[in-house]
Amino acid sequence: IVVPLDAQSTSEFLSRVQHEIQAKCLLVGESRRDFVENSFLVESLQRFCRIVAKHPPNPDWSYTNKIGSDHVVEIMFTSGTTGIPKGVCLTHQNFLANLIPLETEIQKYLKWEPIVHPIRFLNVLPLSHVFGQLMGIFVPPMLKGQVLFLNSLNPSDIIGCIRRDRISVIATVPRILDILRDKIERDQTLMMKDSLQGNAELYWLRRWWTFRRIRRQFGWKFWAFVSGGATLRGDTEDFWQKLGYVVVQGYGMTETASIISVSHPFRRRQGSIGKTMPGQELKLGEGGEILVRGHNVSPGYWKDDGLPLTDQEGWLSTGDLGARDAQGNLFFRGRRNEVIVTESGMNIYPGDIETALNRRPEILDSVVIGLNSQRGPEVVAVLLMRKRDADVSRTVQQTNDSLSPHQQIRRWVVWPGRDFPRTRTQKVRKQDVMVFVRKKMEGQPKYADNKKEGYLGEILYEINRITQVPPERRDRAANLTSDLKLDSLARVELIGALERRFQLDLDESRVTAALTLGDLEKLVFIASSERMSESRPAVVETQITGEIVEVLKDMGEEGVKRESHLTSGQSFRPYPYPGWTLGFPATWIRWLVYHFFLWPLTRVLCWTRVHGQENLRGLNQPVLFIANHITFLDPAVILSCLPFHYRSQVATAMIGETLRDFRYQRPGGHWLSRFGGYLKYVLVTCLFNVFPLPRESGFRRSFDYAGEAMDRGYSVLVFPEGKLTQNGKLNPFQSGVGLLAIGLHAPVVPVKIEGLYELKRQRSTQVSWPLVWPGKISVTFGKPIVVDSAFSPEGLTRNLEERFAQLSIKSL
Repeated sequence: IVVPLDAQSTSEFLSRVQHEIQAKCLLVGESRRDFVENSFLVESLQRFCRIVAKHPPNPDWSYTNKIGSDHVVEIMFTSGTTGIPKGVCLTHQNFLANLIPLETEIQKYLKWEPIVHPIRFLNVLPLSHVFGQLMGIFVPPMLKGQVLFLNSLNPSDIIGCIRRDRISVIATVPRILDILRDKIERDQTLMMKDSLQGNAELYWLRRWWTFRRIRRQFGWKFWAFVSGGATLRGDTEDFWQKLGYVVVQGYGMTETASIISVSHPFRRRQGSIGKTMPGQELKLGEGGEILVRGHNVSPGYWKDDGLPLTDQEGWLSTGDLGARDAQGNLFFRGRRNEVIVTESGMNIYPGDIETALNRRPEILDSVVIGLNSQRGPEVVAVLLMRKRDADVSRTVQQTNDSLSPHQQIRRWVVWPGRDFPRTRTQKVRKQDVMVFVRKKMEGQPKYADNKKEGYLGEILYEINRITQVPPERRDRAANLTSDLKLDSLARVELIGALERRFQLDLDESRVTAALTLGDLEKLVFIASSERMSESRPAVVETQITGEIVEVLKDMGEEGVKRESHLTSGQSFRPYPYPGWTLGFPATWIRWLVYHFFLWPLTRVLCWTRVHGQENLRGLNQPVLFIANHITFLDPAVILSCLPFHYRSQVATAMIGETLRDFRYQRPGGHWLSRFGGYLKYVLVTCLFNVFPLPRESGFRRSFDYAGEAMDRGYSVLVFPEGKLTQNGKLNPFQSGVGLLAIGLHAPVVPVKIEGLYELKRQRSTQVSWPLVWPGKISVTFGKPIVVDSAFSPEGLTRNLEERFAQLSIKSL
């Protein structure tokens, strides 16, 4: 029996679950190796997969005759923040009751699948959620599809993954559709915004042409969203349909193995959550509550004395309210326990008021709750505004004009944070919102009203988590380097943490420019303001430059001088990341040129003695090679010594600024010089498969590229010293190699070049050498080092440096 748990679960929650189920084994990923309990057999998920791979591919399935359809296959714990968590038991029959009708309907369209093969799903849902399992494990095989998992809610990461990996469908929750919509509106020009607000009844070819820039941003293969787990806002659904994308909505709960109803991708009804799945029954009970009956309903909770979840007739009360039209389409109206009943007996559905509020352009999101007062229950609207200076009273009045008299909003509160507190599946934690409103009404605000003040503590929390060093100062004048111990690579990790925490896009060069904690806070505040502002036009370089200058005004003359390059066009030349070198025809060209020209030439000029090649024989996965740096010809020497299957499957890190100068020549030069530089760029990237690793900023994109190359089967070669040796001794390793090794989760193989520095000193050259006596130069491959994620990036860097320094022929 499988018990899936969220990777973000606390150790206390895991202990409570273990007390309930008495599990035999706990499989954990690298991120949760901190949790160990004596009653568990704790095993690494990665090692477990390697063990399973050694077993025969055709196991004995005779034992399955003992398993019936009513046997429990999974226990899903849906709560547990307080008290004892409850586990929903799901049987084989529960899952099959949903999967068989889906498969039957999908079979009708499989004849078209070869045209768009392969259908790739992007899943940003946790597999501890039953909807995440449905779209990440069960449905894709029915379509002969592939699944990619992304552990990020950053809109740039999601859009980049959709385009780079040619995603067809994204399975997600409604909140992600809101975030992506917000980014699209923020990035597009005013003209494009006018088109978005135009007529939705355009012919589909006209839509493709009108919004071609957006489609190019997502990639031409992407066409659909599958949304579930919460209610999708009507204006968000309308937005994506205007762009020509399909939005499929589903409704269900853990107790029904995910699905109760689902909308058909080609026969949708605006605002509907679909029709009831075949084989299930659905009716509306008292007050419009949704009742469901069928084989998909769970038999009960774990250790609940066998008590069923249904009544005597088999109906499950969902606690949700709904409505149906004449065609059988189901519409969600909210939770039964959230309905506000006024003194006059009128029912107020919060969802209806939230829909009206969210139509207002000044409101980013809203939550409507019922608060008891001396006059009985009344409506209170909690508003998340796009702009801090918005006229809230006027916005509420305009909303009231569209509501019935009994729905009128008379009390409201502006939420002070950047977003409402949310669950792992991005649902609003209404209990937390209720606590805040009560405190606010009592004159005891739980959160700071000053939005800028709210960022400081969260930024410090992330910095402390990364550096694991108590800060010497906590005020806004604290220096990020000396007081808070943030080096350039730690800032890279901090950028990712802040983007996940605040759901923002942060420019790495701007974070690099920040000197103090106050500067960093201003940058986060500016980025948040950009996201919250609907009317902001497309971001252009002059606007970015102007904002940087404003931020740097308080940094003093020294800070402005240090970052003066930001106001010139130079800093905006992007680092080139040649993704085309990882595929055809570059791979074929590189293989032919290397094996028929470069490899023989290297062998003739420098017949190198190789030691430790046996350390690479047992590896069946890409690795991270780290080598000492003596000359610019080090990559050619190392490649010539690698086993055959590695030689054309290595991506080599190169100084980013040099590669950028090749690709983007400074304006004003002769066209022949610019052409020569571009030719250098094409040759070096194509023949040696290099990618930029900048010295100052831009590391994060380089690390992403290295990860993408490794995903495609390439090993990565880096020189962690960051510069050529000047005396033949090993320079200190840069901290980036530790961060890169942790991020790649790949074995690290040290590669030591010896004898080349003495030859270089004799010849007094760094670029070439004549014929070398065989064996004069040696290359030693060390034993693979398994990266321990318990290390900090700096700690792992120092550990790798020590192991590299000890590498010798005797140590093999």
